[in-house]
Amino acid sequence: MPEEINRIVTDHISTWLYCPTEAQQAIGRAEGIAEEKLLVTGNTVVDAVYQTLPIAERSSDFLEREALEPKKYILATCHRPATTDTKELLSNVVEYLSVLAQEYAVPVVFPIHPRTKKMLEQFQIAVPEHLRLREPIGYLDMLLAQKNALFVATDSGGLQEESCILQTKCVVLRENTERPEAVDVGGCVLVGVEDLAGMLAQTRVLLEKEVAWYCPFGDGNASEYILDSICSKNA
Repeated sequence: MPEEINRIVTDHISTWLYCPTEAQQAIGRAEGIAEEKLLVTGNTVVDAVYQTLPIAERSSDFLEREALEPKKYILATCHRPATTDTKELLSNVVEYLSVLAQEYAVPVVFPIHPRTKKMLEQFQIAVPEHLRLREPIGYLDMLLAQKNALFVATDSGGLQEESCILQTKCVVLRENTERPEAVDVGGCVLVGVEDLAGMLAQTRVLLEKEVAWYCPFGDGNASEYILDSICSKNA
């Protein structure tokens, strides 16, 4: 991941590192960062999801606007150059979503990233009607959309994590992920975008099995743990 360069630089110039999981703490330890600098707190994104979801449920009219029923639509996003900048791969994503929409008799809601929109037009890839291309949506709408989707298909790291927190199955349109914990607990599956048949097969397996998982990214109190730690170190 390109972001990994920034992560490494930031970690190694930081005084204290508040790790979202024990696995991430182990990465810092393996890179030679002193043990006393590394504290597992969970990820603040869990705090944000838990605090904001009730607001979204009260104030977002996303489902009504789109005439959607809970668990009767697929939510898709796609924006990474590795996914969008090759015609064959982007075509695979469109075909994958189209096949599953027809197979499960549900629409696909696809908030479209400007890069993806540009490449669909440039490659002249036809988008079927059951793929509902939409302008990007806000955080409250997106939380509600993720919470109520049959599953989420995405190449976004953030949506992987949020879907895992929200107990919504997630298909990751990449070969690797910076959120391996979500895959480990069974909430996410990596399918890539090169092998259409494989993408479909792995998705069907995920959708057909019952998966009950715990949130591996913390208990929603990461901000408090971090603040307590900072205050204690500066006392």
